[in-house]
Amino acid sequence: MEKHAYCIIAHNEPIVLDYLIKSIDDIRNDIYILIDKKVDFSLFSSLRAKFSKIHFYNDIKIYWGDVSQVQAELILLEYAIKTDQYKYYHILSGVDLPLKSQDYIHDFCNRSNCQFVGYVKDSEQLQLQIRNRIQYYHFFVKYLKYKNKIIRRFAKIMHDFCILIQKICNITRRLILMNGGGTTNLRKGCNWCSLTNDFVIYLLKNKELILKQFKYTLCSDEVFIQTMLWNSPYRETIYNYESADEYLMCMREIDWNRGGPYIWKNEDYCYLMNSKKLFARKFSESNMEIITRVCNSIK
Repeated sequence: MEKHAYCIIAHNEPIVLDYLIKSIDDIRNDIYILIDKKVDFSLFSSLRAKFSKIHFYNDIKIYWGDVSQVQAELILLEYAIKTDQYKYYHILSGVDLPLKSQDYIHDFCNRSNCQFVGYVKDSEQLQLQIRNRIQYYHFFVKYLKYKNKIIRRFAKIMHDFCILIQKICNITRRLILMNGGGTTNLRKGCNWCSLTNDFVIYLLKNKELILKQFKYTLCSDEVFIQTMLWNSPYRETIYNYESADEYLMCMREIDWNRGGPYIWKNEDYCYLMNSKKLFARKFSESNMEIITRVCNSIK
């Protein structure tokens, strides 16, 4: 039996996470959940699965745009691969839901043997944007979304000032290929993805280099897997790379046009059920009807 690992990062919405767990609860799956250390762990610790082995972790504080996002994904992958060997590792947020049954997801993924990783189409403008995120030192990122407005404003001023000084002084980080040489071809895309066992092994072998390369960067969770994969022997296994839709490549239904991202509502039910994609983000307990309808439809 080829098993899948679900690696979930959560910080709120325990009711949605409970529905997610129930929707992926299957003897062929194990579930690994990392709860942001900034929140009350007890809100989540009572959640249970009937058929899957479920593991909870509370290792680190996770901040928007910070390297802690990268750490969180690597921590979950490392816990999973040390526990068992899986055909696929699905990286999800705690407000995701599958749009297909587990039979469908297992069959589709196992037959493909691809990396379901989204890529924004490359261009000179994109390379410049990514390099601005990665080649300069971003020291105040974890405070840019801080709840206190004064701290947030001060962090933004200091962040912009530090970047300006680095540009004036022509201070840039050395960007290296993850395999040890040349100039890195940086790539960017959706951070939620599904990966094969072989590529996860490759990724974790480079864990220390990844964390060193992406420390004090901005939103590198949207860069590190794409960059690692593109500069690896596994580039040819990227799913549907010729597509113009990065979310079709990673098989996630995510709408950034109507929200940040948009929260699915009951009127979106037919659209979601007709989607070719495997998962959708994001859902909220403020719109419970769509959650229950989706979950009931994929049983």
